[in-house]
Amino acid sequence: MAVVYQATNTINGKRYIGVTATTLKARRSQHFAHAKARPWKQPFLRAIVKYGEPAFRWKVLERHANYENALAAEVRLIADLKPEYNVAAGGRGIRGIKRSPKWIAQWNARRHVGPEAVSRAVVCLDDGHEYPSASAAARAYCAPRSAITEMCQGLSKRRSVKGRRFRYLKPSAEELNSYLERDPLPKRRLHLHQVIDIRSRLGFETPRVIAQFYRVSKTTILDIKFGRTWGGDHGVAP
Repeated sequence: MAVVYQATNTINGKRYIGVTATTLKARRSQHFAHAKARPWKQPFLRAIVKYGEPAFRWKVLERHANYENALAAEVRLIADLKPEYNVAAGGRGIRGIKRSPKWIAQWNARRHVGPEAVSRAVVCLDDGHEYPSASAAARAYCAPRSAITEMCQGLSKRRSVKGRRFRYLKPSAEELNSYLERDPLPKRRLHLHQVIDIRSRLGFETPRVIAQFYRVSKTTILDIKFGRTWGGDHGVAP
């Protein structure tokens, strides 16, 4: 579920339209936090600082079953309603803002964007949900994308982000070693969806690799393979 929302300044009538995969209440709190931390970034944030949080009225304009449809609706509503605080056309990225070639080159270099850049799928180890990118995972859990990326790349010593653990679905050898160094606990409790995934992986990956990914022993994977736990190939034990 995703929503397109509108914030209206009750003092001057100016509006801002946005989209979120979380609740409107959570997104509103994010805007207020961003306004306190970096109000110079957007006209909307500067207005929150100038007029105060109580000056804004919030409402949901549309609800959608998935985030992609909500993004398309955001673009459409911004084009139709022309909200005064929006500086871009909506949707992903910063469409609608003109940037110099120098600025674009610097941005791409800093963000590692280019023909070879590919989004890497991320998995939440706590619930087994998979996402096409760290950005998608960040939206789903209302978490900082940079923190999830750093955790997946092994650049951070943190053990969790918003109480959850993330890894790339297909980590490199260096990233896998970083996971092992950061979280040396030898045993994890597996869930049903993880066991189902393990069985599917046994057809093309070795038990050792699977064990390293799920932070369990190789014996645990072999027990699942040969039916000594979780019912083997004859079903799943309750």
